[in-house]
Amino acid sequence: MELIGNPAFCDAMAYVPEHAYADSQGTNHIYDEMWTADWWWDVQGKLPAGAMITPVILSLDKTSLSIFSGDKKAWPVCLTIGNISKDVRQQVSSHATILIGYLPAMVCANGYLHHIHPILAAYVADFPEQCLVACNKESRCPHCLHRNGQSRKFDDEGLCAVYEPFWKDLPFTNIFTCITPNILHQLRKGVFHDHLLQWCISIVGEKEVDAHFQAMSRYPGILTRVFVGLLSGTVDDHILVVCQQHMDLSLKTFHDHKHIIIELQICEDFNILKIHSLQHYISSIRALGSADGYNTEYPKRLHIDYAKDTYRAKQMALWLQQQEAIHHKSAYLAWKQLKTPLVVKSVDDNSCDAGESDSISDWAAACIVHLRCSCVLMKCLGVHTKAHYMITKYPTCCRVTVDQICIKYKAPNFILALKQFLASPSSRCSIIHPTKSDCFDIFHSLNVAVSPSTITGHDEGMQRAQATPMITARGCKPECPGHFDTVFVLEDAAYMPGVHVAWIHVIFKLPNHLGDQLHPLVYIEWFTALHHKDPVSSLYVVNHSMCHHQLNLCHLQAWCRKHINGNWLSENMLDVALHFYINSYIDLDMFIAF
Repeated sequence: MELIGNPAFCDAMAYVPEHAYADSQGTNHIYDEMWTADWWWDVQGKLPAGAMITPVILSLDKTSLSIFSGDKKAWPVCLTIGNISKDVRQQVSSHATILIGYLPAMVCANGYLHHIHPILAAYVADFPEQCLVACNKESRCPHCLHRNGQSRKFDDEGLCAVYEPFWKDLPFTNIFTCITPNILHQLRKGVFHDHLLQWCISIVGEKEVDAHFQAMSRYPGILTRVFVGLLSGTVDDHILVVCQQHMDLSLKTFHDHKHIIIELQICEDFNILKIHSLQHYISSIRALGSADGYNTEYPKRLHIDYAKDTYRAKQMALWLQQQEAIHHKSAYLAWKQLKTPLVVKSVDDNSCDAGESDSISDWAAACIVHLRCSCVLMKCLGVHTKAHYMITKYPTCCRVTVDQICIKYKAPNFILALKQFLASPSSRCSIIHPTKSDCFDIFHSLNVAVSPSTITGHDEGMQRAQATPMITARGCKPECPGHFDTVFVLEDAAYMPGVHVAWIHVIFKLPNHLGDQLHPLVYIEWFTALHHKDPVSSLYVVNHSMCHHQLNLCHLQAWCRKHINGNWLSENMLDVALHFYINSYIDLDMFIAF
């Protein structure tokens, strides 16, 4: 009842299986949520008409309870259900995962009484726990343990004796197909960190890898998202193909080129269980939905609530009851006030102003041609029909002089760009030429609304673009380098169609004497159009434009040779480098689009 009947989950709940396709002909099947995958359809056909499946997802992960000393450990078993969207299940604050327990029949979140059939569908665990539940040794794969029907010893079969496995008599359950992909330990830590990264360090050298990584422009994420761009131009093409295809999970191409790793004597063979496990990903995704819905990162975040804090409270049962009572009351009060705590579009600033555009024509930008660079001033609006942005109610810096903008914000052509913008028809301002004596209110960040993804299925959200100058050292506070984001600009205008990359320098408010502008303005520098792709890494290559809009963040990586200039750092990379890769690994939407 706590999950299936919780009205807070009503809008994030599914009760029947569905088929999703990327095309109208129904040939490109989308496997995303569990109800779009094959397992639910297969089991639904085995149940009587009117039955509703509740796919049970169990997660088990060992955690240490003692701090500094002691050997106290716990294996918290958590339970959630596949009826709830994976985006909600992965939010700790949603309380969509509980300590194990359920009832066979109950009233659901939509208010109807359903005949519930809880069926174990997925088992989320680290590799040791996967082997434990599959009753096999950790030197064997828990998915495809070989059995030929002949009588052999347990050691020959790689089996371990387990007394009465809990899944022995569960209906419609095959525990070996319930074991889900483990992105954290199999892909990120296992294949990438323990093997692929170490192989590349052996080829390039640890110091050279560190130097290339220091020259990467900053982007929130992990090393795997910048790895292909980091290696481009650093290793031979054959090595880059092996790494890129492995990052793309293009296993056939990877196996066709992996002999290069053995020929260079970097490793002896590829008899590695975590690499072997990748061949089960396709069947698992088709059966249970996309692998990000079963990542072990989420159960690990629950260790604090369900194990560590509970253990330190001494009276574990009482503490858990108190925490559950507090959560139930908070959820009830939120429901009574017609609030939905699961869908919170939060930004870092507490006080924001929201803007809404009228149409695409309102975001028109006047191109500024200069011998050194091409800059543009544009309104912080949207494209197509309606788009929104959020910005702090009060500017970060007030009355900033033009000289400070030119130097601190790297905008030497600021006045020239502003004059041309004010003279353009889209500005709707009286033409009063700005001078160097004018002062401007500056914002250091802008939150732009992102439409729901048709690829990942994620709801709309906010992306933050920053334009922060360097902060000098003061007292005990060290110097903080500047951070100026690059973004994609989607433009439908005839003079500049398609997707373009821009570098944000200044987000500012126009002074009243220069015109009545309801929306902030942004000074950006253009990069060249997306025409050229690197043939090996398949990344687009752009450089600073010397000639002659929804906003989405993008990430540029400097195009480097094998040995990088030691003066290149993340804070000056966009200034000193001539050519850049567009990093298509920052998220799934970018990976599919580019």
